[in-house]
Amino acid sequence: MKQVQGWWLPDEDTHFEQYFNVQGNSDYQLQQRQKALSYVDKFDTALDIGGHVGLWARPLTEKFKKVFAFEPHLPFIELLKLNAPSAEVIKVALGEADGSGEIRIPQDNTGAAYLQEGTGTRIMALDSFGYTDIDFIKIDCEGYEFPIVKGASETLKRCRPVVIVEQKLHKSHTNPWSKTAAVEYMINVLDYRVVGRVIQDWILKKI
Repeated sequence: MKQVQGWWLPDEDTHFEQYFNVQGNSDYQLQQRQKALSYVDKFDTALDIGGHVGLWARPLTEKFKKVFAFEPHLPFIELLKLNAPSAEVIKVALGEADGSGEIRIPQDNTGAAYLQEGTGTRIMALDSFGYTDIDFIKIDCEGYEFPIVKGASETLKRCRPVVIVEQKLHKSHTNPWSKTAAVEYMINVLDYRVVGRVIQDWILKKI
């Protein structure tokens, strides 16, 4: 591991090192986060789905009383705990239903790790956790957001959190659903509305 601009990162990762060095500070996706949090009414509990090394979890712990970070990859978890020690790490991947998959990690950009068919990584539906009081959810899982949202349907209906979800195509892999399938599902099935967008991150809220 190495430390760059106050963040512990994997040794092989060059993407985030370049990002922070070019930016000259340690704020990651600050614009997205500020925009999304401006729609939050209560700051008790947040979920960071796709926790990676804690680039969202740490600033969320400065705003929320409790932060749960979902991250299945053990080397990332070690760094996440160093970067965001007050976040609680849930060591599973999320999806539409319980099952298993395989994590693939691009060598130079570990943040682009994605889930595919296979074994070795436990998958659970968010609904199986039975959360009753969630105020904010960030979802960035490199194209796997749609099954995650489907598996979180009851939680979203019950808790009505503000959600920021990344929606983009990926060069290294494809999925059988459209680029914006998660957003479309939230609008058409869960009665969410888009209230903002920063680059490829969509912000949704129940109105």
